[in-house]
Amino acid sequence: MSLLLAQITDLHARRNIPGDSRSQKVRSREVLDLLPEALALCKERGVQFIAITGDLVDVPFCYLQPSEAPIDTGGEWVTSALADYKLIRDALDDCGIPYTVLPGNHDHYGLVFESFEVQPAAIDIPEGYRIIRFCDREGHDHIPRRIGMERNRWKRLIADENSLPQIHLQHFVLTPDLNEIYPHTYKDGADLAEETGESGRVVLALSGHYHFGTQTTKVGPTFFSNARAFSEAPHPVHFYKIENFEVEYEEVKLR
Repeated sequence: MSLLLAQITDLHARRNIPGDSRSQKVRSREVLDLLPEALALCKERGVQFIAITGDLVDVPFCYLQPSEAPIDTGGEWVTSALADYKLIRDALDDCGIPYTVLPGNHDHYGLVFESFEVQPAAIDIPEGYRIIRFCDREGHDHIPRRIGMERNRWKRLIADENSLPQIHLQHFVLTPDLNEIYPHTYKDGADLAEETGESGRVVLALSGHYHFGTQTTKVGPTFFSNARAFSEAPHPVHFYKIENFEVEYEEVKLR
């Protein structure tokens, strides 16, 4: 069972939404020009599946957290955000490689689900793997949480004796603890990572969110990767060659 999977994360795109990201390093207005180049590279390398792990569009925080800025959350900004999500979807559809997306903390979750319609939360692919996305959210003080239905689903999946080998996708970090500057790691990330690894059913767990990225780590048979942000130079695309429970990782810089 061999699979070549690509990960692109944290695009923070803006074209129809005015302005730039709060971060000076994030190239929100350039990233949609780079995305077709990244997808062409995926086709050239023979990628069989693409994972887009959150923060597709850089929606201004005032629309995500209106309590911080009491303004109208309907109208023109929704049209602009939907147009930017559509640009990403069109690029992915034109590429022709199967893919899945999930929202991050800079996305509007409802608009992501509307833009990409009803993508299944778990996809069994012909290469012999089950690809599963978790649409978790930040909780109090921006601390990521896996709770409620998503936690129950995760519990069922890692206990499923009949499952194909699993690949887990989430926006937030499972391991290591990266909470010094901003809470990037789940509140109980260490426990989530340990149980995921001990299950013996998860080959690879991919996250974004932490723009600097980290080295790939391993808990039990599970490889954990926190990929660098595509929105920041050198605009990397991440490749994972999976053969049974062995993973080879490569980061390719577009610039």
